[in-house]
Amino acid sequence: MNDELIIKYIENEYENEFLDFKLNPYNWNEQSSKSDFLIDVISLSNSSTEKDRYIILGVKIKSNGERIIKGINTNDLVDSAEYQQIVTENIEPTLSVEVKIITNSVGLKFGIIKIFNCNNKPYLLKKKYGNLEPGFIKVRKGSRNSNISRYILDEMYESKNAKTESKFKVSGLINGKISDTVELGKYDFFPNIEKRKELLINIFNEINDFKIDDVFNRNKLYNGKENSFTLFPPKPAKIEEMIRKNIRSLEKAFKLKISENFFDVGDATYIYDGIKSSNLSISPQYKLEGSQKSKEKYNLIMKLNMIIESTISWLDFLKKIEDIRYIELAITEIGNTSDEEIEISIKVPKTNYISCEDFPRPSNNIVKEINVNFSEKMFKPYYLEDISDFRGILPSGKSYILPQNYLLDKNNIEIFNEPSNYIDYDVIYNDKFAILNFTIKSLKENETMIFPGKILVKGNVNQLRYSIVSKKSREKISETINIL
Repeated sequence: MNDELIIKYIENEYENEFLDFKLNPYNWNEQSSKSDFLIDVISLSNSSTEKDRYIILGVKIKSNGERIIKGINTNDLVDSAEYQQIVTENIEPTLSVEVKIITNSVGLKFGIIKIFNCNNKPYLLKKKYGNLEPGFIKVRKGSRNSNISRYILDEMYESKNAKTESKFKVSGLINGKISDTVELGKYDFFPNIEKRKELLINIFNEINDFKIDDVFNRNKLYNGKENSFTLFPPKPAKIEEMIRKNIRSLEKAFKLKISENFFDVGDATYIYDGIKSSNLSISPQYKLEGSQKSKEKYNLIMKLNMIIESTISWLDFLKKIEDIRYIELAITEIGNTSDEEIEISIKVPKTNYISCEDFPRPSNNIVKEINVNFSEKMFKPYYLEDISDFRGILPSGKSYILPQNYLLDKNNIEIFNEPSNYIDYDVIYNDKFAILNFTIKSLKENETMIFPGKILVKGNVNQLRYSIVSKKSREKISETINIL
């Protein structure tokens, strides 16, 4: 449910075949009010629109066109399951309802009852309820619940019994829910830089106040390894100049003050700890020894430096992608049959399209963090269980499944070198457009499936063009998607 769109309905729209306003919630303590609810649901579900239907509680349009926006007391609503239960028990065929509370810019709350999956008309009362008799039926025409005519019933049955035909609807995908609107998403899920700055200052202050007041027994260094120590003598754990420079930059940037003993790490020492061999080389390994306090302070300085470097890298990466936006789309089979071999092409203005190769690559010291925590979010659509994931093939035959061995790479660099493992489009170019192609193996009737990757763009993009051909569709579909 798109809250922004609903707010626009509340403020600007009038009642119609998919929209009904009520000033007050249905009184669940009165059977007559429940009967009114069933009448409204039946009427809206039988309307001729293909859109989802909404009953909005807290608004009224007077006969003179005056709009009353009052909002509701949310305590007057019952649990969403109760609305669904009364619908399931009394209306046939099956319908779906969803109830949500939204708040406008001035703090007023509204109850939104969404009615969807209205694709098996006509809908009617299946048993007596209050003063409503079995078989009761109405239809929403304009802003009124009207008696249904034989002509309208004939239309409904003709539509149900029509020749099987595949028909598709491309929708926006917002937080895993399909939407009649398409929006440009922004990368806003990366680490909070302000919190990182707080962490840097806290570690800096901890090191500044750190006191080394214990001593290490240096005889433990040898522990029977005198011969090895001759070849690989202990090395004092000094703070390298590059690390000192990074920390002084932090001091200057945040107007801090480095204490006189800031870089003093006492008797912290690296000692020989065996040989490491690989196919290419043999090298000695060292481990950190010294008093407990010396090692703690040394490791704190290393940690501070690591966070400084990663924060600098994050700032650089975030600057590079601050103008990049993404589009998430889904496709629904709204015809009266399932279909196969659905080939979809999306045209994106070439000047706006960002390819996998164009997407900025992060520095090596944050690439592992990004690949472990963010790569899928950057390139794959937001996924929820009630929407099918992409199951298809690319025109090139390339697999859309991320190879597991990428996750085992030491630094996870290869994943980011190949974002095409996430964005499963086959892309070709002409003079004006980047044309993204993919094929869905099959799509069931009423099934919704996400597109196989976010579409990455820059600049002002107002619309996309797409075309669809399939095994059962009568003709090629060519449409335009408007973007908010």
